[in-house]
Amino acid sequence: MSQIEKQKDISPDSPAPTAESALSDIHAGTRGQSAHTLSGKGVGIDLDSPIGTDIMEITDPNSQEFEDAYRVLAEYFPAGEMVPKEGFQSLIGTPENIQPCRYHFIAARGPDGTIQGCASFFYLHDSNAGFIGYVRVRKNEGTQIIGNDLMRKIAQILARDAAECHKDKPTGCFGEVEQLRMDTEDARKRMLLWERKGARLLDAPFSYPPIAEGQPPLPMHLIYYPANSAAPIDFSKDQIKCVAGEIYRAIYQQGDSPHLQKVLDAIGALPNERIGALELPLRRKERGRTANKENK
Repeated sequence: MSQIEKQKDISPDSPAPTAESALSDIHAGTRGQSAHTLSGKGVGIDLDSPIGTDIMEITDPNSQEFEDAYRVLAEYFPAGEMVPKEGFQSLIGTPENIQPCRYHFIAARGPDGTIQGCASFFYLHDSNAGFIGYVRVRKNEGTQIIGNDLMRKIAQILARDAAECHKDKPTGCFGEVEQLRMDTEDARKRMLLWERKGARLLDAPFSYPPIAEGQPPLPMHLIYYPANSAAPIDFSKDQIKCVAGEIYRAIYQQGDSPHLQKVLDAIGALPNERIGALELPLRRKERGRTANKENK
């Protein structure tokens, strides 16, 4: 098994999987939408605002700061839903086997000087995008400020990575969540939550490689947090194939897995050349009822 930050299925009241949790404890502010905003409808984090929180990038995997930041994650995620501590430690400093992608682990200090939040994420080089593994902020009166500042810091670091690679600013961050049954109220509630936090599920097949030998791959959704909320969710098949390949190579560390080829083939077999966001499952029915009323 790779050092990937793994997630499992949950109920709406249980701890969220990693990509969902990127903003589960962070209630995004309503500062409006700028050129760089991590945002959903009526909700936005102005990524260009100054960062007031003391946020450090952890470069020493054996430091007390790392131990304190890891504890923030460990007290929220069950052991079976989070990569072991050694997995995080092995990624700090970006080992050669994941390059040219890059890994970052950042931590935020609260007003009392203690670690109150942290984020684990990757820069996907070829895709020129981020991949959020975990973001968590302890719930207190400063949660919103710290959470928003963490997201701003992620955007800054990804922009720095892109500039050092002679690329434009990344357009957003990807993540992954376990596949939903799209005909359920649970799916609708989760998708509404993600939309409010600025994230959308992509209408493309994806799967996590088998967790153990003999087990099938785990069907997943790719999730996308656009940097500019006004921009449409619109990718080519080749773009999503590139993202999937980098996730398997840098994050799962299974670039030669036959399951990656199956994912790429499934994306290639999609009937449309462009890939957008999934619609809320019950919204289609609601539109149909509205249309029927208008026709009466």
